[in-house]
Amino acid sequence: MLKTEAENDVKQQDQETQNEQVGVWHNPIESHDNGMTIEDLVEGNTNAEVASQGNQVCVRYHGELMNGDIVDPTDGEDDTYTFRLGAGEVIRGWDIGILGMRVGSTRRLRIPPALGFGDVAKPNIPANSWLLYDVELLKVKRVKRAP
Repeated sequence: MLKTEAENDVKQQDQETQNEQVGVWHNPIESHDNGMTIEDLVEGNTNAEVASQGNQVCVRYHGELMNGDIVDPTDGEDDTYTFRLGAGEVIRGWDIGILGMRVGSTRRLRIPPALGFGDVAKPNIPANSWLLYDVELLKVKRVKRAP
């Protein structure tokens, strides 16, 4: 049975409305079974350093709850955050979402509670909150592993 063009338009509009209501982004580059999506907003230079497990990375970010409440931004040019990727120093959603980024890239990470803070409330972040972070990768430093 063939659907009319009007029926297809209505179905597409319904899907777009549902996506907006649950915060689904239109062009995720990667979707995980757990609901996390990763979207490249700005791609870094193809010759730029790539963030790998164990690297020390420096980022600038803006964090929000899905309702738009700002929860955890870096403020200004000089306010950055540095951590070791994959070492459990940040929420799991960051370790997953920043892996493979190039310096100069910006990604939007939509993080489910299980990869964020879970059932633990933090200042300005209620328990079981979905998180939305725009993360810009500024630097990558290879960390020498102990022998």
